[in-house]
Amino acid sequence: MEPQHEERRLTTILSADVVGYSRLMAADESGTLAQLQAHRKELFEPKTAEYRGRVVKLMGDGTLMEFASAVDAVLFAVEVQRAMAARNAEIPKDRQIVYRVGINIGDIIVVGDDIYGDGVNIAARLQALAEAGGICIARNVYSQVRNKVDFGFKDLGEQNVKNIPEPIPVYRIWLGPKPAEPLTTASRTRRPLWRWVITATAVAVVATGGTAIWVLFPRETAPPIEAASLEHMAFPLPGKPSIAVLAFETSRTDRSHQFLAYGLADTIITELVRTPSLFVIAQHSSLRYEYSEIKPREVAERFGVKYVLAGSVIGNDDELTVVAQLIDAISGRQLWRQTLEGSTSDLYRIQNEIVNHVRATLEGNPRLEASAYSDAGLRSRIPRGESYAYLLRGIAHFRNSTPENNKKAAQLFTKAIELDPGNALAHGWNAWNDVFAVVMGWVKAPEERLQRAFTSAKRSVSLDPSLDFGRWALGATFMTAGDHANALEQFRQGLDLNPNEPNLLAGAAKSLAFQDVALEAIELGQRALRLNPRPPDWYLWHLGIANYFARRYEEVIAIVEKASNKNTEARLYLIGSYVRSDRKSDAKFQVNEIIKTDPAFHIARYIDRTSFANPNDKRALVTDLLAAGLPENVSFTCMLDPTFENCR
Repeated sequence: MEPQHEERRLTTILSADVVGYSRLMAADESGTLAQLQAHRKELFEPKTAEYRGRVVKLMGDGTLMEFASAVDAVLFAVEVQRAMAARNAEIPKDRQIVYRVGINIGDIIVVGDDIYGDGVNIAARLQALAEAGGICIARNVYSQVRNKVDFGFKDLGEQNVKNIPEPIPVYRIWLGPKPAEPLTTASRTRRPLWRWVITATAVAVVATGGTAIWVLFPRETAPPIEAASLEHMAFPLPGKPSIAVLAFETSRTDRSHQFLAYGLADTIITELVRTPSLFVIAQHSSLRYEYSEIKPREVAERFGVKYVLAGSVIGNDDELTVVAQLIDAISGRQLWRQTLEGSTSDLYRIQNEIVNHVRATLEGNPRLEASAYSDAGLRSRIPRGESYAYLLRGIAHFRNSTPENNKKAAQLFTKAIELDPGNALAHGWNAWNDVFAVVMGWVKAPEERLQRAFTSAKRSVSLDPSLDFGRWALGATFMTAGDHANALEQFRQGLDLNPNEPNLLAGAAKSLAFQDVALEAIELGQRALRLNPRPPDWYLWHLGIANYFARRYEEVIAIVEKASNKNTEARLYLIGSYVRSDRKSDAKFQVNEIIKTDPAFHIARYIDRTSFANPNDKRALVTDLLAAGLPENVSFTCMLDPTFENCR
């Protein structure tokens, strides 16, 4: 047999596949194949002929095509995606066939009817970067079509992808009508920004996937992003590298992955906070959905930080692509961008690769083998399988604080624990979720819920004594039960592990106040607020209580009044401060708010379940609350000393 002739040519390559194909086949093999064949016959074949394309080969759910014209390839892809959206409109979501498409112009090797080469590989990598129902194109395609089609583009920057040595400049096609203003961004480079540097001494192996952690070194500087102004900083820059992490973007139509992306960013912050050499803005401040469209400059100025980490999560549970980029907002430079691929079971590995990347860059130490933060030191708490994905979704529901989301978070944390009973972090989050429901008054049996929280928190600590979040969850449970001595012990142990965790600082502030150490409590509370400039309301409640015990009543009023919501305990100390400031009408208003929420409330209920190290603090509070008109239920003397003879 004579060997087939090999030829080369420049062409436009289109690669497409079905999102979640394995899941669809497992659920309904014959139905999925019937749908697939119908779409190919009724849609793909006519459109291929219309736009003068050629199907090179079909590979199960995959399609490889070539076009002589880049414009034809893009118009073909757009019309197919729009038509598929219309076809899926009446089909249940779990049965829909949804494509993702990648398009590249490249030099190919032609062997018979087949094609090979990097041009084909790059088209496949672009396809993997596309979101469900979306299209990603290389810059060479964008350059050919941008002024010839009636839709817009979003510049995704340079993407590092598997088995391609140089970064690929990528654009996403916007499938709506072309906007008046272009969607493309100005951050483009003509030459690669990064080169791979992998040496034997710079690689650490991840326990869960055997995947190497790689380090990127800068080769040249990207064109400037709009730089932040030091004069406009809301706070002075800290004396160490400072960073804010934004909520990762994802498809706005995929609610499940929105929660997954948010939870991933949350846990990246949790890991970064454990780095003593870094200053990290807390989740409640930086992970706000309204920040998704603002510029790095605005983030840096709002929080007083130098660096901003942003990212995105696209794909499906079986094939996720996570993109992260680190920006120096002061100089207006993108320091690096990395693309990581895997499934939901790989999320823990992906999280740690991003975390190690940030640490290596900000600490000025690109060699991770000597780092105390490598995965080798984290193996004891690496969750198994899908457990981590359920945890991330639970965290995102928890952060969106409503009674309904609290219940949903509990279900997801429970599922994470069922899949991996050794997931210490999931046990800790389960406890904190229960505690928060009690604090917010969302449960009918608070004592029963607190006991459940104790069980979960103690389990977390026993599984991993080095996990500061477990210490936080147990301390918060003790604190909510009124046992401030034991709460403070847990918070101190947590701060020994992680001195920069703002939740631990804010929790310790309240417990210190009840232990008659009000000035230190105020200091910790203020540190917590710097790390979390847009804090949850309970930070303000705790700092207000510390100021009450320090006899700083005007400060109490100023701090607690900032809280958008106030629980009963916060109102008690606000009432006491109003009384001390001779603002009787304001005190009466807060009394009425408490009685409106809980008609059976009386002072003794709170006093009986709260430990005061200094009896004078208890006496002062009871005196102020009685003066404001709150019901007492038992005598003043008995509230101060329940062991007194007439109180038995």
